[in-house]
Amino acid sequence: MTQSALNAPHEDGEALYTPAQLLKRSRLPRDFVYTALKSGELTAYNAGRQSRPRYYVRWADFKAWLETLRVPGQK
Repeated sequence: MTQSALNAPHEDGEALYTPAQLLKRSRLPRDFVYTALKSGELTAYNAGRQSRPRYYVRWADFKAWLETLRVPGQK
């Protein structure tokens, strides 16, 4: 994942993205992001119904969640 792929156009992190937009930018597996949303690991707004959610994620929340996935480098 390149640094430029993770840079959002809004530096304040308040921009909202759909899961599809996040997947395109990050190149993470589809199920990975949706599982994190459904489990509550990744904070999102639900603009739809409970039976058919329409998630929107703040860029800052996505980056914070992504950092929790970081593994330490090997020596």
